[in-house]
Amino acid sequence: MSSTDGYKVSVIVPVYNVQEYLHVCIDSILDQTYENLEIILIDDGSTDNSGRICDEYLDKYTTNKIKVIHNTNQGLSAARNCGIENASGDYIACIDSDDYVDRHYIENMMSAIIEYGADAAISDYLKVVDDAAVTTDQPTGVKVMSNVDCLNYIYHGGFTGINSTAWGKIFKKKAYTANNISYPIGQIHEDISTTYKLIYYSPKIVYVDSKSYFYRVRNSSIMHENFSVKNLDALNGTSEAIDFYDANGELELKRLAINYHIRLMLGMNYKLRHSRASKDVINHCLKRMREDSDKYLIKGSISEPRRLLFRFVINHPWDFLLKKVGV
Repeated sequence: MSSTDGYKVSVIVPVYNVQEYLHVCIDSILDQTYENLEIILIDDGSTDNSGRICDEYLDKYTTNKIKVIHNTNQGLSAARNCGIENASGDYIACIDSDDYVDRHYIENMMSAIIEYGADAAISDYLKVVDDAAVTTDQPTGVKVMSNVDCLNYIYHGGFTGINSTAWGKIFKKKAYTANNISYPIGQIHEDISTTYKLIYYSPKIVYVDSKSYFYRVRNSSIMHENFSVKNLDALNGTSEAIDFYDANGELELKRLAINYHIRLMLGMNYKLRHSRASKDVINHCLKRMREDSDKYLIKGSISEPRRLLFRFVINHPWDFLLKKVGV
């Protein structure tokens, strides 16, 4: 694809203490067949050699293709926001610094966006456990959908790439700027609070059936830390989504979001009970979950037997009951 005269894509890479994986990530972006892109590396106060590695790439590529920004440590959300603020592209793609992409990753999605006149693109992906070998593939098809249909797939499933992650997607920059969307500072699960809005403000979306994003699973990542009060940030995101759909008159999406919120609570309840969290943390989290169950079970258009079962499991999270409700 000849892309030098096409839309510019800003690839945002937050960087924090990933010296072991950073070369692979950046090299995979530099190897893209889509040429009209800039790479914005935001060093979030790394204490290893990650910041130095970013500077080495900046020195090597003297054109404007690579930008490096060094910040004090403020977290993933602040780093992504900084990248968006400094992006000059028409489109934004977020790639995590311990992941990497196939050389056709950007081209596959931008080709679909241009061909179908879409506002955003979502790609399938593969999980990679450390350095396990992966097989790349070319798109086997493209599905065009509305924003509401796409959000329905998030709640119902059906396409592995359609989820709440920031990565694996390309949105127009104006989806962020025109709607005042930014990642919440200081939260984990920050994409749960953000991705649904970006999808909602992207009227036409293309799903590219190509496993060209490689999501690296690391035991040391945030997602594998022991349960803490910070895990409740995910509930903040799903709760905000319920209010968002309500304000926009999307009653069916509101119902689906409530059901998702409750299922998320049940899954958290199970993990909490099986974690090494202190008694104070457990009590704090259970109190929040009970409050949410009282608030949302009434509004979720849930059958009375299922409502009673949910309420019972929140207070008595026996394993066999969790399996009964799909956790």
